[in-house]
Amino acid sequence: MILGFTGTRRGMTVAQKQAFVQALSRFPVPPHEFHHGDCRGADAEAFALLERALGKRCETFAHPSILLSDRAYTNSDNIYSPRPPLERNEIIIRICDILVAAPGEVNELLRSGTWSTVRYARKRARYTILIYPNGETLEEHKP
Repeated sequence: MILGFTGTRRGMTVAQKQAFVQALSRFPVPPHEFHHGDCRGADAEAFALLERALGKRCETFAHPSILLSDRAYTNSDNIYSPRPPLERNEIIIRICDILVAAPGEVNELLRSGTWSTVRYARKRARYTILIYPNGETLEEHKP
């Protein structure tokens, strides 16, 4: 199973971090690949939480943005060439089986990379787990 992740640059709340770890434990099979945007905030936090929860049993892939000031420079196993943010997000969706999204707000925003990625995942009918700031989750397009 290939897991993709998108989240707010502001970082996840404590409740979102807990819900992310719980989501990892609920998968019938742990992901063998984890793709993220290598952005500071939630991407870097999810990478660290995944590394602690699964260790090297999961190969990690960073898809950095050309906006270098936002880059987290995680120690991912594979690092792709930087791309424009929206293009990079679409690549993550095309690759993943499941997307976990940790937006910074409950209501969908038009000018948000996280929400744009969620909208693209919906368009591609990807199984998506939204983790809201209060830790509540919503699953969409269940397989």
